[in-house]
Amino acid sequence: MEKLGFGYDSVARINPNIIYACANGFSQTGPYADRPAYDDIVQAASGFGMLNKRLYGKPGYAPMPIIDKIVGLILASSVTTALLHRERTGEGQSVEVPMFESITAFNLVEHLYGKVFEPPLADMGYPRAFNRYRRPFKTRDGYIGVMPNTQAHWHTFFGVIGQPALREDPRFTDFAQRTIHIDDLYGVIDQALPEKTTDEWIRLFLEADIPCAKVNDLDDLLEEEHLKAVGYFQRVEHPTEGTIRLTDVPVKYSKSPGAIQRLAPNLGEHTRALLEELGYSEKEVSEMAESGAIRTFDS
Repeated sequence: MEKLGFGYDSVARINPNIIYACANGFSQTGPYADRPAYDDIVQAASGFGMLNKRLYGKPGYAPMPIIDKIVGLILASSVTTALLHRERTGEGQSVEVPMFESITAFNLVEHLYGKVFEPPLADMGYPRAFNRYRRPFKTRDGYIGVMPNTQAHWHTFFGVIGQPALREDPRFTDFAQRTIHIDDLYGVIDQALPEKTTDEWIRLFLEADIPCAKVNDLDDLLEEEHLKAVGYFQRVEHPTEGTIRLTDVPVKYSKSPGAIQRLAPNLGEHTRALLEELGYSEKEVSEMAESGAIRTFDS
């Protein structure tokens, strides 16, 4: 943008109150400033991709553009913070969200672990997150996610699975001991849950107020009971693409509720309206379209 003459300083001279946000691959003050970056590159550089090696023996990427999604959320919250500052002070500002640094911070919330301290108390990497049993558990007919968390949860859980004597087992009597013996603890769950179906366990765990959920495949989500009840998937008619399925706005505002108000535009659909809004005449826009300088949906 600097090369095109649209850097922050140039734009701020026109509108000092502007919030000028960008998400670069790397901080512009470091040696990687000019490097290109995509989701996979930042997964690799930030240590995110190497987390899989500790569990499965080799690095791997998340099966989605997770970095792009997370950075988008950070960018949105950062702009909101800058807007609040402007509301209070009248000052605009530049907001830089470097992908590499942002995801490294995200990654190290728990995984800086023992090296938070000097000298280090332990190696980096939160051990509980790398436990081989920390995964969906096999049931008689599928998989379930179950998360006893509090002291009361575990006390109840041992009874639900038919092993109340474990309540007195010194390995599991409190949080500190459960953390030390987390392999043994998850092993107990792994061995117990194949005895019943997923639905049977869910009924028992919910009655005991123990957090749990069926492990859904992607296709299961379209018929998921709760999502259907809240009207999560919306079928709408697109003017050129026909019937399409969209997800509803998940965040609920009491005063300004969200809704699907517009559908994805066709390429160039708004070019003409935007240029005319900027002061170009209908004739000038048509000439630009005829010359190939711009693309409009009707050209």
